[in-house]
Amino acid sequence: MASRLIGRQAVVVGAGMAGLPAARVLADYFEHVTVLERDSLPQDTCYRSGTPQSKHVHGLLGGGQRALGNLFPAFEEDLVTAGAVQLRVGLDLRTEMLGYDPFPQRDLGWQLLHVPAIDRTGSTATGSTVRQYSTLSALPRSAD
Repeated sequence: MASRLIGRQAVVVGAGMAGLPAARVLADYFEHVTVLERDSLPQDTCYRSGTPQSKHVHGLLGGGQRALGNLFPAFEEDLVTAGAVQLRVGLDLRTEMLGYDPFPQRDLGWQLLHVPAIDRTGSTATGSTVRQYSTLSALPRSAD
């Protein structure tokens, strides 16, 4: 089987909701992936000062949950362990508006969770090096 590597080094800026999955995908195509993160990534599920919206409740749509589950083995189980609460929108929660037919009862496969649960789950399974307390002042280029 031919090598899938396309380069030696990849750098991802930010270890958040977009950065960690990006690092996981890049790990399949680069010898080494480094994630630069301004904050520390705590071992438990606590809020990060650099992520102001992390204290808000977030929902993960079914498609996103499946995509992240494909990238990170045991993603759903790790979310529950980290404190995520499963919520079947359409069955456990319904919204009705005056003058409109009720939303059909069906399981849309969402989970109610908070951002620290995703940070904790993704940061342990990217296959890359996460450099905490890093700031980026310039982005140098190289031939490779």
